Amino acid sequence: MQCLKRAPDANKMHTGLCAALLVLFLSGCATLQQPTTLRLCAAADVATTVVAVKTHAGRELNPLWKASVNDGRFLPFVLATVLAVILIERLDRPAVTATAAAVECGLAAHNVWILR
Repeated sequence: MQCLKRAPDANKMHTGLCAALLVLFLSGCATLQQPTTLRLCAAADVATTVVAVKTHAGRELNPLWKASVNDGRFLPFVLATVLAVILIERLDRPAVTATAAAVECGLAAHNVWILR
């Protein structure tokens, strides 16, 4: 999970709009509690982060991943995300899965906004 930063001239209204549309789309708790939703949102988050950093559209701001991801070393970030998803699925707690899915989907939506 991370946060990318776009140039200061970016229109911040698009972030709110993107987040609102995402909330409407995934508003059902049953959807967010599905492990498949978590997997898809985590994959979208990782993919959009890699594309944003590689194309110089954004940069990683999370202190845990900032150095490696911004230098193009994505493997630790990808492996940690996969491990987190596996651990969350093994917990088998719908509230935890829903929370993680909502966070990952929000990050992926933010990254898509950065890439626009």
